[in-house]
Amino acid sequence: MSDSLILIREAARKAGKEVLRLIEEGYGDEVLGVGASGDNTLLLDKISENIIVDVISNRLVSFKILSEELGILNKGNSLLFVVDPVDGSFNSKRGIPLFTVSIALAKGPTFEDIVAGVVYDPYTDFLFWAEKGKGAYLNDKKLKVRETGRINGSVICVSSPIKAGVGPVKVMETIIRRGGRIRTLGSASYEACLVAKGAADGYVDAWGTLRVVDIAAASLILREAGAKLVYDYKRPERIPKLDLDERLYFIAASSE
Repeated sequence: MSDSLILIREAARKAGKEVLRLIEEGYGDEVLGVGASGDNTLLLDKISENIIVDVISNRLVSFKILSEELGILNKGNSLLFVVDPVDGSFNSKRGIPLFTVSIALAKGPTFEDIVAGVVYDPYTDFLFWAEKGKGAYLNDKKLKVRETGRINGSVICVSSPIKAGVGPVKVMETIIRRGGRIRTLGSASYEACLVAKGAADGYVDAWGTLRVVDIAAASLILREAGAKLVYDYKRPERIPKLDLDERLYFIAASSE
């Protein structure tokens, strides 16, 4: 396990546990303002982000951080940490016990340059993680997708953001008519990791609303577990940049 992976594992765990403590003390819905991504920033988001920045800053002198709340923090290095401090903020705000802390590490400007990723769920203490070329894991267990070539009998996670309009409804109807089951959980990184784990067979977030911070870490975990994925189903060959302005039409599946 590389030093960089150890670092982001530590940062995700530390941030996630503090956010969980704050939720349990009743701070889940406090709004501070609007973050760099354009969404409301909760107190939980900012505290988690601050912890992650502090952990990285205490170990490294030169780095970059791309985060949902602060935007880009440039300390003069090509080493890029892509951070979603709380993926599932609305769940936390409403008291639904599901969110993750997501951190990816890239050595270049695109998704192809991601070399490590972690997705941490503090409620279950599930730590999904991967290093490029070395497999994907849930805690100490190696992950492999559940290969299935059909929708009938499958479990498909489908995101349903308000901005997507009726798109998710049409996709859900198609899946149900073909014998599949739907799950909508409110955390892109967690739902994607369920595909890597073999608990779900696909994840659809194909509405052009998904941000890179939501899925960067999980995308590597998916690939290392053997999943098939496209960042833009309209242009499957496109490899997006790790940039807050990017929006994805993302689909991941356990098989073609």
